[in-house]
Parts: sequence; structure tokens; C-alpha cells
Amino acid sequence: MTPKIAVVGVGRWGQNHVRVCKDLQRKGACGEITVCDSDRATALHVAGLNEIERWYTDIDEMLEHEAIDGAILAVPTNLHADLALKLLPRCSVLVEKPISETLVQAEMMIECAEKNGRLLAVGHVERFNPGVAALKKVADDLQKKEGIVYLEVQRIGPGPAGARTDYLGVAHDLLIHDVDVGMFLLDALPREVEALGVTSATAGRETEIAALMTFDNEAQTLASFRASWRSGPTLKKRILHLQSYSTFVTLDYILQSLTMERGVVDHAPAKGFVDILTTYRARDITERLLITSEESEPLMLEDRNFLECLATGKKPFVDGMAGYRALKCVLAALDSMRNKGSVSIRW
Repeated sequence: MTPKIAVVGVGRWGQNHVRVCKDLQRKGACGEITVCDSDRATALHVAGLNEIERWYTDIDEMLEHEAIDGAILAVPTNLHADLALKLLPRCSVLVEKPISETLVQAEMMIECAEKNGRLLAVGHVERFNPGVAALKKVADDLQKKEGIVYLEVQRIGPGPAGARTDYLGVAHDLLIHDVDVGMFLLDALPREVEALGVTSATAGRETEIAALMTFDNEAQTLASFRASWRSGPTLKKRILHLQSYSTFVTLDYILQSLTMERGVVDHAPAKGFVDILTTYRARDITERLLITSEESEPLMLEDRNFLECLATGKKPFVDGMAGYRALKCVLAALDSMRNKGSVSIRW
């Protein structure tokens, strides 16, 4: 079966899904594509640009006339739950992150998918990043040998003009990526979070947040997640550090480089400053540059996974429960930031 797909919401990010699905269609992995957007001009433009015949401005009309196997939902987050609950009785859904506004809505979406025998995937696209895939192998090996004691991520970059995202701040936009990746790498859930943040007086929402989480695993991993829109238009940083007892690993998302440092040459007393510099050298430094191509574009891998799941019925790589967990952690961090104290995360 070659799944028939609808992309609902073809604004800035939805257009990318259409582009990717069209490419997968040419490769035989995707069937007919339908476009739906409440803005007629946008729907018509994107459909024409991608040589797609079927386009709609109303989701109910689309469902009445089209038999689709799956829908990619790329609309504002406040519409996720309502539209997903309309779609799930008819088809499986890949919903962009965050899964929803509230945990109650996320639970409803998960229950609706289960009740109707549908798949629910969540668009945490960084899970499909080649660098994360490579780091996961390293993390699993370190976990078996000695445990991971610390994880740190900084995701810095210019946000929307005037911090305009309708109603969501940087925590839902950026922090949620790294919390999800952190849980994936550690294969564990956080039990407590303490967060600080900066709220924009004009936008009325946080533009920076730093959250310290304690994970409920044998190593009791501490994880520091910082997400910030407070940067100039040309400054963008996406970097992850991971430390075990003997190894320090750095993943640069943008450069797609993975660096591993193992210990130091010698801890013997040094006679002078030059001796200190000579002594404090990493015993073993390994740098791996990750090769990227169109075939390794994270969004391509994400949409391909969804299509494969539609064809085979297997569980999505990032399912509804993963989206629920990431949202729960972000909401707890925001609660901690507002109330200026640690918050327990109960599962």
C-alpha cells in the first residue's frame, strides 16, 4: 500500500512537509497528496507550486470527498486537539510539536487514536537528526559501561519578530526539542525540575528559559536545558554536551560534528604555566564529522517514518506518548519558573 496523505496547514512549516511528501511521492513512498489550508490563496499557491490537484480550505469538506490514510497536521498549536480529534476517526495523524496546549488535550488525542485503531505521531523532528542518531549509540554504550552523570543543551537563536508566536513562548518552541532528545538519549524520565526565565514585557511570554532537571535513573543524571530567543538575527547555536565518568561528548547540531574527549594525559603537579598547558591535554580526542545529504534531512526521515508506519502498521518512532511526556516536562518547567521553586514531575 502506498499511503495517501493530506497536509493540513501549509504555512511556513507545512509547506516543507508538502515539499518532502512530493519528493517521497516521486520515489514511490507516498501516494496521492491533498493540501488543506483555511487561507484559500495559500492553499492554491502551495498546491500549484507542487503540482497537486486536490486542495481544500475546509477540513470537513476534505474528509467528505477524500479517502486518506494519514494527515500531517501543521497548524497553530491551539488548533491541534480539535483538528486531530476530527481526523483520527478517519485516518492516522502526524501532529507537529508540541502535541497540544494541555495535557488533557494530549490524553484525549492519544485515547482517540487508540479507540479508532489509528497511529498518532508527533513531529519532534530533532529525533531524526543524524547527529542525534549517532549520539544515541554513544550514549547507550556509555550507559552500559559507567552511566551518564550530566547532560547540557543550549538552543539559542532568533525567535519570531517581537516574540510573536500567537501565545506560546520559547519553552514550547525550542526547549521541548531538547527535553525530548534528553529523555531519548538517557532512556529515562525526569523526576524534578527547577527553572529560571526571562519574560518579554511586550510579548507577555518567556523569551528565555533555563531548566535544571534531575532524572530518575541509576546515575541520577543532572540535565541543564537552556532555550533562548535573546540573540541577534545572525546568532544561532545548537549544541549538546554529555558527560560520563571518563568521557565528554559534544554534538554541534549546526556543524553536524560529534567530538569525544577521554580523560587527561596526567594529573601530576606541574612546575609552571607551560607545564600546566602541556599536562592538561585530553588523552584521546575523536572528532567525527557527520555526512549530510538530502536523504538525511530530518524532516524527510520523519515523514518517511510516518509513511512506513502507515504502510506496515508499526509504531511511529515518536508516538503520542512521547509528545505527551515532552509537553509535561515543559509545563512543569514553566510552572517552576513562574513560582520560583522546584517542581516534582510525577508519572
